[in-house]
Amino acid sequence: MVIFWLLLSFFTHTIFLYPYYTSYIYYITYPLCVFKKFYSKIPETSKYTKQYKKEYELTQEQKESIIGIMLADGFLEKGKPTYNTRLRIDHTYPDLKSYVFSLYTLFGDLIDMEPVIVVRKADSRTGKIYKSIYVRTLRFPCLNEYHSLFYKDKKKLFL
Repeated sequence: MVIFWLLLSFFTHTIFLYPYYTSYIYYITYPLCVFKKFYSKIPETSKYTKQYKKEYELTQEQKESIIGIMLADGFLEKGKPTYNTRLRIDHTYPDLKSYVFSLYTLFGDLIDMEPVIVVRKADSRTGKIYKSIYVRTLRFPCLNEYHSLFYKDKKKLFL
């Protein structure tokens, strides 16, 4: 079985280690071997290059909106201390759909995804099924100052 996958990879330049590692894909590019856990949604020709992210500055309207969002129920995600920060906006659907879409257009320069509708499991107490809509930005250095302003020891500060 492994020989079959290696032969397939020889012709396609991709090694799929199925069934051993079903969620991992090894990409081989000549002359480098690059390991990626999941396929990146951002193509290399995208405008969201490292240089773009490093040089991007928030507009005054975006800065004010981030502070308002964070004072309400928004949150900033930072995986590790060395990672940059991203903003996640998550609200009930369809009640606040237009609000999420207005924030989507406001932060359009930071976002590479469409808003996503999530259907939750049924609430064990009421049996109701809730829906939410969310959008999140990419990780940008310009959001790090807001993370340090609103978070301490990975806990959100309530001002």
